[in-house]
Amino acid sequence: MITLNPRSKEPIYVQIMDQLVLFISTGVLEAGSKLPSIRELASDLGINPNTVARAYTELEQRGIIETIPKKGAFIANRSFHEEIEAKAKFELTETFLQSRKYGLSWEKIREIAKEALTDAEHSESEQEL
Repeated sequence: MITLNPRSKEPIYVQIMDQLVLFISTGVLEAGSKLPSIRELASDLGINPNTVARAYTELEQRGIIETIPKKGAFIANRSFHEEIEAKAKFELTETFLQSRKYGLSWEKIREIAKEALTDAEHSESEQEL
């Protein structure tokens, strides 16, 4: 279910969070679904249970999961569109700021962003064929 990239700059707990949010937003996991226990997921992934605990704690603080004592963690009943949009905006902002650090003008960044969006749309439509 969850796959980790040890070479990623993203911390392991963030990778877990991102994948769970993706699974929820795409319907792989539905509201009310029970998540694996912290120890179970840590064992499956070969990581420290504290890392999974941190991911679960962050997700609970964001209202994405609910923890019920002695029963476990469950997907909360809510819409995740705002969460996904906020993450996309954050990542794009970071990319744009990094491009500015490399010396690109805001106009050039806009031009590149439009081209990249067009490329993504074409790639997606080709995959659907």
